Amino acid sequence: MRKKDCLAIWTIVVALFCTVTLAQAGDLPAIEIPECKTPPMLDGTLDDPAWQAGAEIARLYKIKSDTPAPETSLRLMRDDAWLYIGAQCANVNMAHVPQLIYEHDGPVHTDDSLEIFLRPTPAPDAVYYHFMLNFAGIMAEQRC
Repeated sequence: MRKKDCLAIWTIVVALFCTVTLAQAGDLPAIEIPECKTPPMLDGTLDDPAWQAGAEIARLYKIKSDTPAPETSLRLMRDDAWLYIGAQCANVNMAHVPQLIYEHDGPVHTDDSLEIFLRPTPAPDAVYYHFMLNFAGIMAEQRC
């Protein structure tokens, strides 16, 4: 995907065992993640009809903001081995967004990026996983 593309659609696949709900601490509700009979096509788009059967999160926020991120949504589904997360993120100013990070596991979050935090166990002190993907496809992941 090139920097000048105005619409960035990413597909992220995260290996996670036995995950059936996604919830964060606080007032956020649990999300029931449906099981898929056939895995969705992982081609960088959400055109595969399988994605439409996934749980949708349509209201996402920018970091340190109460303003929803426009035209940004997630689709989630699972099978016995994988959690599938499809993200659609649009930025009308993409041509003016500089890319600063070029290496895997670098500080990807400093670029225009998508970050996903997953905690398989609901205990507040449990290990969680942090996945980052910038608009140019550079990834980073951490076990925290």
